[in-house]
Amino acid sequence: MFASYPLKKFSFARLGVTYSYTITDITGLSNSAQVLFQTLQYRSFAGPSALQGITSSKITPTLSYNTIDNPNNPTHGKSFFYSIAIEGLGGNTRSVTQVFEAKYFRPVNNHRNVLGFRLQSAFTTGYGGVEVSPYSRFYTGGEDSVRGFDIRTISPIAFVPVQASSNISFQLPNTLSGSGTPLTKTLSVPLLTYTIVYPGGDTQIVGNFEYRIPLAGPVSMALFADAGVNGILRRSQLNLDPNGYDQLQSQFPNTSLSKSILLAPGSNFAPRTSTGVEFVVQLPIVQAPFRLYWAVNPTLYSQQVTAPAGTFYLSDAVKNSLPPNVYQQQIVPTLDQLLKNPQIIDFHERRSTFRFTVSRTF
Repeated sequence: MFASYPLKKFSFARLGVTYSYTITDITGLSNSAQVLFQTLQYRSFAGPSALQGITSSKITPTLSYNTIDNPNNPTHGKSFFYSIAIEGLGGNTRSVTQVFEAKYFRPVNNHRNVLGFRLQSAFTTGYGGVEVSPYSRFYTGGEDSVRGFDIRTISPIAFVPVQASSNISFQLPNTLSGSGTPLTKTLSVPLLTYTIVYPGGDTQIVGNFEYRIPLAGPVSMALFADAGVNGILRRSQLNLDPNGYDQLQSQFPNTSLSKSILLAPGSNFAPRTSTGVEFVVQLPIVQAPFRLYWAVNPTLYSQQVTAPAGTFYLSDAVKNSLPPNVYQQQIVPTLDQLLKNPQIIDFHERRSTFRFTVSRTF
């Protein structure tokens, strides 16, 4: 439900308010998403059940000022928009999200061409001991923000600790089989490894520039440049589940764990830029802009992302139960070799993009 009202008669400024009530279920389709959702403290508890029945009761006051002459093909004017969305008037979510957007259009070249600018920023945070809903975090990229990148692919990269185990085979040096060879036994060793995840940001800033040139009839061309950053300001909003953290710390007392997830170097607020040309056809019946654009990305986050090295822990009782020298000469070298191969992702964003889409960036 929404309503708005002009501040004065024939005014370009309006006050508005929106109320929404939603019930959402989330299913993690990838292993990294499942690990992320099951490990983080969300709604004060973790696990798959935290993603079922997410109930949001949200009120959003807005303030806007708009003198743009045409919403589809503007030639002059400016607009400002500010909103603050407050979740927590009922439901089981608690967050505050602020969004600011400014647009400006100016005719040039004897009013034939148009210069267009947009600046958009957003920030979200939870409160009352509840973190921001996973679907409310920011993932930038795509034709509505930074055009040269795939939609919702710009996110900080993080590492989540995960408990696993590995069966290590070793030989009993003083016990022979019937064939005269040493007997082989297997020991299950607890491991602490890290999984690469994409948690999304709580802060994003996007800027867009266009030089629009009408060609013939409903066809126009635009030279554009986009830039944006997406990152995490409040690391405390991505804390590990306390019970899971305590369990990991007790299982591996030989290591010190961070209570919040670790971020890949250089991925937080890594700048992305994109520039190129697009052709727009304004269809007269549906009044929708069909676009073809080609973009080149001067700034990329393109590198091999390597998770931190894991560790293992065996109690003194288990070590003492092994035959002499087996732990140091057989178990430890095998585990060291295993932990030298953490998860690695070749994160390479494309240098250029060619795409068809409907609607404008701004």
